[in-house]
Amino acid sequence: SNGKYVDAKASAPANLRAWGQKDITNGQAHLWIANGNYRWNNPAPAGVSGNITVPGFSPNQTFSVEWWNTSAGQISSTTTTSSNSSGVITLNISNLSSDLAVKIKSDQSPPVVKPGDANGDNAVDGIDYIIWLNHYNTGSALGVTVGDFNLDGQTDGIDYIIWLNNYGK
Repeated sequence: SNGKYVDAKASAPANLRAWGQKDITNGQAHLWIANGNYRWNNPAPAGVSGNITVPGFSPNQTFSVEWWNTSAGQISSTTTTSSNSSGVITLNISNLSSDLAVKIKSDQSPPVVKPGDANGDNAVDGIDYIIWLNHYNTGSALGVTVGDFNLDGQTDGIDYIIWLNNYGK
């Protein structure tokens, strides 16, 4: 644990469940994905399909995805995917009858980000303040791009202090 993991905020259609954690600073995530009908009293439901989305990553970045067979405890396949222009990773799930685990890891080094720089222009300025202000008091957990400079899942006064202490640098 590096202290940078937050709730993955994974979204799934009603027939799938997904939960886990992500470290957007280092471009990693770990998810558990399950068929919504898979339970102790229904161990062999019909397979379900759908897309799982995980927000908050760097835009247009490539990621390795390890798909784990949870019954065997081993990797069943490895694929690559990319985040879209909003930093959202989409995982396509096809005919899942029970559950699986997914490990996502960036293929690139994490970008060097100045504390308080919300728009990634390498300057802490008024534009970053406006971004922080527009997202103030929200629990988006989408990282520095919404003014959550300490990556605690909230855009709040602590983030303002980080911006203020780095203004003009």
